Amino acid sequence: MRVAKAMVATALMVVAGVAHAGDSAKMVLDLRTGPRASGGDETLAFSSLWDGGADATVTIAQDGVAIAENLAGDGERAWSVPYNGTYELTHVTYTNGVASKAETATFVVTGKKNPPEVKNVVARQRWPWNGLVDITCTVSGIDGTDYGLDFAVAAVMPDSSVHNATNFWVAKDVKKSPVQGVCSNGNYRLIWDARADLGPELYSNVVVRVTVVSGHARAQLWEGGPYWAMTNVGAEKPEGYGLYFWWGDTVGYKHENGKWVASDGSSPDFNFSNANSAIYTFGKDIATLQSGNENGKWITEDSVLTPAHDAAQAHWGGAWRMPTKQDLDDLVNKCNWTWTTQNGVNGYVVRGQGAYESASIFLPCAGRGYGTSLGYFDSYGYYWSSVPYSDNSYAWSLGIYSGARYTDGNSRYRGQSVRPVQGFTE
Repeated sequence: MRVAKAMVATALMVVAGVAHAGDSAKMVLDLRTGPRASGGDETLAFSSLWDGGADATVTIAQDGVAIAENLAGDGERAWSVPYNGTYELTHVTYTNGVASKAETATFVVTGKKNPPEVKNVVARQRWPWNGLVDITCTVSGIDGTDYGLDFAVAAVMPDSSVHNATNFWVAKDVKKSPVQGVCSNGNYRLIWDARADLGPELYSNVVVRVTVVSGHARAQLWEGGPYWAMTNVGAEKPEGYGLYFWWGDTVGYKHENGKWVASDGSSPDFNFSNANSAIYTFGKDIATLQSGNENGKWITEDSVLTPAHDAAQAHWGGAWRMPTKQDLDDLVNKCNWTWTTQNGVNGYVVRGQGAYESASIFLPCAGRGYGTSLGYFDSYGYYWSSVPYSDNSYAWSLGIYSGARYTDGNSRYRGQSVRPVQGFTE
């Protein structure tokens, strides 16, 4: 730029794919076959024995982002994307944590819908210069099945290097909008703190690229509160149930054909039971959880789950975390709750008040896991906090049904939903 004098803007129309269930013929990731035509739904074969020994594991990545990790032995993994485009998938073998070999394949997907587009991008620096850049753009191509989209902003520097911006936000008037992410077609205004990302040095001829990527739309529901995700961990839309976790678990499970199946393929028949030794946190006091085991400390000195045992952080990364008990109490007390049925799923629309009335989230009644069963779904919902209860076998959670919403303790071995938050209450 002289980020103080002139800025050129452009738009890059790219959407990264997301992984979810799909099926077709088994595909082996191998560059020797060249780019492959694909309908966007494949079953990928993996093996830790192709390029490693008995202790090796496999990570499958899509465009450089891991979509399956710690896979062992021989197996298959479903892969699916919602948009047309070119995707690079990589099969990496790790031995003792060290990558030993990578096999890569390129899939050219047609037959899906086209990704949303970003057009009419204009970037203007503030004058007098204060480090902020105003960016306007138009998003089109989003339909009613697109959820969890977000913006990405990058600066192409004069030497052609690319800096991915992290300090930007969707604006409403002159303030940060209570709804962040891309929720609908239309005109958007972003504010980018270029000085925070690039430092105090001034540049000329910087190109700004705005993209729509797979992400997690979020809403702030009260002044100074955190941003709440629009979906549960593991869900693709607001009314999706998503994955179920015991308290402190980061794997997550789905109920399929009467069994609890691990999201990472580690267990085809999990049991949410107090007799299951894999559920380490059940029956442990605060001191034990803070001292940890071979997996490290389970809770911090502030008595919240550590990032290593926070399901939101483990699955979504970034600044996402599980809500605290205070977050859940504030959600109950500072918002308007309306019982409704959304796309055939019972739950609550939780809407902000006053200046935040335009922002809302939907909490489905996803039930909970007990033993090998999924119970109370479509009638009750249970959402974990990151905070242990005074009883050594419980943790704080949010409970909802048509007649009430409340926070209370729940047994740590039960399988419950996780609704992530971002940021902390001011």
